[in-house]
Amino acid sequence: MNRKKPLVVSIGEALWDVFPDESRFGGAPANVACHVASLGAESVMVSAVGDDDLGRRAVESLQSHEVDTANIDRLSDRETGVVLVQLDTSGKPSYTIKEDVAWDFIAWHSRFEELAAKADAVCFGTLAQRSRVSHATIRQFVAAVKPDALRFLDINLRAPFYSKELIVQSIGISNILKLSDEELPVVAGFCDIADSDDKPESADGKPMTESRIEELITRLREKFGLKYVVLTRGSEGAMMAS
Repeated sequence: MNRKKPLVVSIGEALWDVFPDESRFGGAPANVACHVASLGAESVMVSAVGDDDLGRRAVESLQSHEVDTANIDRLSDRETGVVLVQLDTSGKPSYTIKEDVAWDFIAWHSRFEELAAKADAVCFGTLAQRSRVSHATIRQFVAAVKPDALRFLDINLRAPFYSKELIVQSIGISNILKLSDEELPVVAGFCDIADSDDKPESADGKPMTESRIEELITRLREKFGLKYVVLTRGSEGAMMAS
């Protein structure tokens, strides 16, 4: 029996990470779109790029991974997004994310109603919601998916492009949450489930205990009715709670 491929829509930033020695195509939703396609699903990317060389290369990169790019707008008045990446002596990156670029202007189209209604899953993040236009489109798209669809939120805390309100509202419309171990205490604080001593490792040099991590994840799941929480842990891999 032939099974229908699941349809996964990734909506948000498509950009280039510019390192001192090279440029790499990325953006969290774009990366998900590529991986989803490699796993055999029908993968669709909703975004915007500039009508420039980086924009053309971005679309070509997605297409080379068999991602449907028909819903990527090409804007003549905006540049394709770039992130300048600097590495310190230990290899830890810092980011300068250029503003007012194409993916800040992902416009709503009437055809998205049908696409959202057919989607089995939608992947979205917090970073692309930094602008009014893309924020509105992402929220409208997520609201239009069918009730049993997976709504996968990728938290991406890049100052100054997030707030308590954005984080809490975004988790509230998702049913799968992905975040990092460094982001967990910040998100827990925003969601009013943290204790005063829950701090990122960088704040006091002491990571949270395994039991505390598990407790916060459980609190997040219960407060928002999440199906899954995925926690990335750098060199230690990742964990998933359900």
